[in-house]
Amino acid sequence: MDDVQPITHGSGSISIPTLSTSREPSLKALAEHGIGCVIVFEYLFFQSQVKDEGTARKDLQQDLTVIVRKYQESGVQDIVNTCITEAFQQHGESVDDLCPVLVGIAQANQMSKKFLK
Repeated sequence: MDDVQPITHGSGSISIPTLSTSREPSLKALAEHGIGCVIVFEYLFFQSQVKDEGTARKDLQQDLTVIVRKYQESGVQDIVNTCITEAFQQHGESVDDLCPVLVGIAQANQMSKKFLK
């Protein structure tokens, strides 16, 4: 989607696109975006620990943009959204039932485990 959410951090801000593919605002769209953000930021954290030719990464927005693109183009987003759709079909909108399932989806799709080796 084209929506971009600014996130203030320190003296600057970064932007992340909406990671939900659902067209209508809903609990499912919120879950898609939230789990996508968790996965993307987890990968960003671990990638920021990696050194590039002896120097630390400095451009957070550039790294975030690359990681979001990788999340979207690698198939991880499709897998995550399919799992979320299945969770909603199985549990409805029961937050008590969905929460542990959504955490499991985030854990099972950690990009750092797939791409940082």
